[in-house]
Amino acid sequence: MSNNLGAGKTLELVEGLRATVRDIADRAEKLNQEFASRCNQEHRQRDRTAAEQAQELDAAIAEADAAFAAAKQAATAKFERRKERIGNAYQASKERCLQAVETTTGASKYELQKRMLQAERDRDAGLANAATALQEFKASLAAEQEVLVQLEAQAHTSFKGHRKLVALLASAAERAAPESSTDEHQMLAALRDLLEKARGDLQRLRKFLLLRLFKYWPGWVLLILCLIPFIFQRYGYNRAAQWDAGWAVLAGIVVLFAARYLGRRNALPLARTITGTLGKARRLHDAASQRSEAHYQQELERIKTEFETTTRAVDQELKQTIARAGELRVACRMSADAKTSRALQTNEGLHRAKMQRLEQDHAGAANQLRRAAEVRQKAEVEAGAIREQKFTSEYNAQWQKLEAEWQSRIQPVYATIAAATDAAEKLFPPWQPETLQTWAPPKRFSAAAKFARLEVDVEALSELRSRDHRLALPGPSKFSAPLCLVYPEQGSLLFETGAARRDEAIGALNNVILRLLATSPPGRLNFTIIDPVGLGQNFAGVMHLADYEEQIINSRIWTQSGQIEQKLADLNEHMEKVIQMYLRNEYATIAEYNEQAGVIAEKYYFLVVADFPANFTETAAKRLLSIANSGARCGVYTLIHWDERQPLPPEFIPDELRKSSVCVTATDSTMFLGRRPKGQTRPTAVPPLPGTHLVLDAPPTPEYAIQFVQRVGQSSRDSSRVEVPFEHVAPPEPDIWSEETTGELRVPIGRTGATKFQY
Repeated sequence: MSNNLGAGKTLELVEGLRATVRDIADRAEKLNQEFASRCNQEHRQRDRTAAEQAQELDAAIAEADAAFAAAKQAATAKFERRKERIGNAYQASKERCLQAVETTTGASKYELQKRMLQAERDRDAGLANAATALQEFKASLAAEQEVLVQLEAQAHTSFKGHRKLVALLASAAERAAPESSTDEHQMLAALRDLLEKARGDLQRLRKFLLLRLFKYWPGWVLLILCLIPFIFQRYGYNRAAQWDAGWAVLAGIVVLFAARYLGRRNALPLARTITGTLGKARRLHDAASQRSEAHYQQELERIKTEFETTTRAVDQELKQTIARAGELRVACRMSADAKTSRALQTNEGLHRAKMQRLEQDHAGAANQLRRAAEVRQKAEVEAGAIREQKFTSEYNAQWQKLEAEWQSRIQPVYATIAAATDAAEKLFPPWQPETLQTWAPPKRFSAAAKFARLEVDVEALSELRSRDHRLALPGPSKFSAPLCLVYPEQGSLLFETGAARRDEAIGALNNVILRLLATSPPGRLNFTIIDPVGLGQNFAGVMHLADYEEQIINSRIWTQSGQIEQKLADLNEHMEKVIQMYLRNEYATIAEYNEQAGVIAEKYYFLVVADFPANFTETAAKRLLSIANSGARCGVYTLIHWDERQPLPPEFIPDELRKSSVCVTATDSTMFLGRRPKGQTRPTAVPPLPGTHLVLDAPPTPEYAIQFVQRVGQSSRDSSRVEVPFEHVAPPEPDIWSEETTGELRVPIGRTGATKFQY
């Protein structure tokens, strides 16, 4: 595994170092503070106890050495002092008791005030909710009333011409039974069901053709039939024909009325159902409206009653609280008086007993006090020593763990950075004349290119005022970490600058080009260079390669919009060929493919752009994003200088370009790497870490660069020609003379892809 770290990995290591130093240093400081606090507390406790014991011993010895009279006087004085303390204790106890009463009373008053405020809020919220519910219900009821009116109109239209049915409809609401439900929402639901049922019954009523047929016809038809005899008489028909016509008229009248009667009789049950449904719906609608108003008034009355009940209860409890507080104050005083009286009596008894004991024990009191004091002092010293030894052992054990964790977390970071630094120094030596003399084309691509270094001051990085001497760094507190592009994972580079530090960015791009040429075999790299503002001057030194092998830099540096579009299209076409012909679903990246391909390995392509987005059309910008997003897998990488003063093409998304590149952002005073803030997946211009400073690698002098490019060019002559050794094509020894030529003759003439032959 290569020791070359990508710039992102290096930055992650530095951030991890910062977090580790701060974490463990903070924990060490906390551990030291806790240990010092415990030691100081133990010492203060020991000194305080010793002082108290010494004072007690001195007082006891003074009393024992005094004359009997002095002892009696001391006992009396002690009695008076105790009496005074009892008096002070009495006053303090009474004050504490009264204060507790006041506190309890205040808390009760506060709770009652809270209940009163909550009751007011509940009342206001209840009134608002009741009004809102009434308005919403009336709106719903109004919508259903519109439907009811429409259905009544449809029924009236259907019954027109049948007075009996119309009369049924008119009196339907009066005949409907009153609604038994007391909930207006249930009434509304029932109303909707009735309206739906009435709508269905009206649709069924339309199927009664006789009822519809005789809606308007009977009067006109009867008139025509009555005129038939007069018509016969007018035009001279005989009396027999007139009688026949009269009988026909009579028969027609009978038939019409019979048909009308049958149609109405068949439709009458359904019509009664419809009128009953609509009448009940009308009755239900009116009842629901009245019920909603009544329910609203009930809600108002309930809310008012609840508020008044709560108010009365709060007032009553407040009065009880005030009365109880008065009782407690009286009880406090009485209890304090009783306790004080008992204490004074006890004090009198103790004083008398003391005087008696002094007379009996005066001789041996002093020695006994000394022995007791020595025993207590010795026990306290031993107990303190045991406690101090215990938490000292705990402190040392915790420090051992902390030191072990420090070494296990810091040492790998320093080791990794040291290994990366050694690898970078060997692979990317300074541009010195002796380096040029000893340089020779490598056999393998190093898969890395150093472009800068990150100067790190660990003390400033961790932002600590001090650090425990036991947390020694395994290396210098100030060191330099190389920043490299690594392939195939992180090989693209993006500089974002304004007017300041543009030249540094261009120089860094030239340096990366030379580093890539210095660490790759001849013919393994291809550069497409775009310089629309400098017209090629920014990369003039690289053009010497065209004198030896034009394909390395695609013959020239491109500057015009049309040329830029075409070259980006060529790179996209190359990526399509690599994906479809070589990678497919067999290889994740071109690096895996090249390991198998050997001498026919694919080149690495680099798109170098200065002063982006100058002369970039919208199409060119889209092609650039396609290369940035998918190029790494195909061995196509970007080295871009972005001039932030230039307007971006329409619909261009900068983050799509940043997410696939190592980003370097320039300000007027410094340059820093783009970092990924916690929780994000894309690099962005986060201010640099404290204690770090980015230093770009400067390109060699123009004279040195020309000589180096010429040496690279000389070693790259005819490097685009690929020769496959015969043994790579010839069949292995066991396969010779193992096939037949009966059906075909196949001869391998070369390689296609990484492992296949071209026959």
